[in-house]
Amino acid sequence: MEELVKMIMDRTGVSESQARQAATTTINYLKDRLPSSASSEIDALIGAQAAGGVGAKVGEVAGKIEGAIRH
Repeated sequence: MEELVKMIMDRTGVSESQARQAATTTINYLKDRLPSSASSEIDALIGAQAAGGVGAKVGEVAGKIEGAIRH
């Protein structure tokens, strides 16, 4: 989540609290509209970011989300 917040801040120039709110809103929007399996993968990605293990987890989660969307 921190990586996403930073990206939003860098690209838009908004404050950290505004970027965090935008990230949270976007994540919740996606989780509400994607299959439940994709929602859990989003949670896993956010958890991996918090733990610092983003690199390997991003590709894994992206593949699972893509597969869930196709079904």
